Amino acid sequence: MEYLDLNKKEENIDYALTLHSGSALIAPFVRFKNVHLYVKGKPEIWEKGLNLKPVESGGTVHLLLPYDEGVFYNRQEIDKVFVVCNTQLYIDLLSYKERGKEQAKFLRKQKMKF
Repeated sequence: MEYLDLNKKEENIDYALTLHSGSALIAPFVRFKNVHLYVKGKPEIWEKGLNLKPVESGGTVHLLLPYDEGVFYNRQEIDKVFVVCNTQLYIDLLSYKERGKEQAKFLRKQKMKF
């Protein structure tokens, strides 16, 4: 089976981790079981390329289709993985119900200095 190579620039394929999966690489604070990433391109390509399968419980991967490409602005590369910029990460975390505000506060203190 052929998998997506996220380090290789594919046509119209782009991504950036966000929420706890992104903050785990920037300012880890809370444990999480779900991975969230903004994707550009058709979700089917991502599902097939990453060999994603539906699950009934436990951790899962959430492919988020942004309403505009602003979420990719100023993204950062950490350990060969793209993460949204700290400002986008903070905004996303603030409204996330599963310990998002707590993680946002930690991110702000550790990396944003306000």
